Amino acid sequence: MLRAMKLSRNQPCVAWRRHLYRFAAWCCLLLACLGAILPLLPVTPFLLCCLWFSAKADSRLVEWLLNHRRFGPPIRQWQRERSLSLATKRLVVAMLAANWIGLLALGVGRLGLLLSGVIFCGVILFICRIPTANTRHEASTIGSRCLLSTEQE
Repeated sequence: MLRAMKLSRNQPCVAWRRHLYRFAAWCCLLLACLGAILPLLPVTPFLLCCLWFSAKADSRLVEWLLNHRRFGPPIRQWQRERSLSLATKRLVVAMLAANWIGLLALGVGRLGLLLSGVIFCGVILFICRIPTANTRHEASTIGSRCLLSTEQE
């Protein structure tokens, strides 16, 4: 009887956590969508966080993300190879350089330029350390639709 009481007390807590994970997943998805538009906001880390939160929430959002036309391929590639495509790496470097030049053109002070330059160089070094995806394998799997369960098998 005591065990049944513990289970009944834990059920609202589990449901509360599930709702919290679901809310966090949708917030990360919103940030990823904004990152597709805004230059300094990354897309892939927020998508990966969204995937993790929605998997914890036992949500259908995981399947939707993995099967999404735009978001699915980079997520599946990261799950499969833990790598980024060369085009993605080039885009990141170009966007960071363009943002730094934009800060320079706006007349940001020396300290701001120095700090942003150091941060941008750190991000570029991190991105360059991530393995580059095999382009033949990437091109053959871009159109395929996989679910999380098939990725783990």
